[in-house]
Amino acid sequence: MTTDLNGGPAFPAAALSNEGTIDRQGMTLHDYFMAHAPAEPQPWFQPATPPRPVPRQISADEFEDVNAQQEWEAVQSDTLSRKMVQSPAVLAALAENQALIKAGKAWDEEHKKQRWIQWPAAWADAMLKQRRVSKPLVHDSLDSLLSGAQGRRPLARLEGRPVFEGDTLYDRHGERLTAHSYEKPGFPLLMVPIDNDSDHRSTSWATDTHQDGKQVLFWTNPKDAQ
Repeated sequence: MTTDLNGGPAFPAAALSNEGTIDRQGMTLHDYFMAHAPAEPQPWFQPATPPRPVPRQISADEFEDVNAQQEWEAVQSDTLSRKMVQSPAVLAALAENQALIKAGKAWDEEHKKQRWIQWPAAWADAMLKQRRVSKPLVHDSLDSLLSGAQGRRPLARLEGRPVFEGDTLYDRHGERLTAHSYEKPGFPLLMVPIDNDSDHRSTSWATDTHQDGKQVLFWTNPKDAQ
């Protein structure tokens, strides 16, 4: 569920079922940002709409008949009432532009409506874009601060927190494990069981915090979430 489009779950949680660990994803970050968008659309936002219909700029030269040309020029200069027009070509051009004027007014109303409808999603998109840009910088600064304070280098990240050498984690069965550096591509962690009498795993194993897109390590015992 974690994608560049929706930002992943806003409040991720895990639970244990008969089939093993399952994710309780809930609303996405995109949903969350939409729900918390400012009430008023910001000045920079313009909704996605088709181009606004506008009347054609018609020249008298477009009419082949001389009388039609004269009528068109007279209508444009307001010296001839539209009700007095006789040329079918001029009448058709006037009707076409009148329809475009009416369509333009309808477009204006729809544009106002779409500005409010599309605004929350546009705000959420902007927030996710900014988050993708700033998140690595925030993580790097946080990791640097924590590693400097603790004198340790982060081995991985889990649920937004850095994992350090010696940290205690849990697998999906609730077994307590100690994290150690493994330094193999795709397997940065060597997990060593703390309780040797565990019924699930008795040997150390190399892993990452997620495997095949599923979380395999947890800060707290996932059984407690049942």
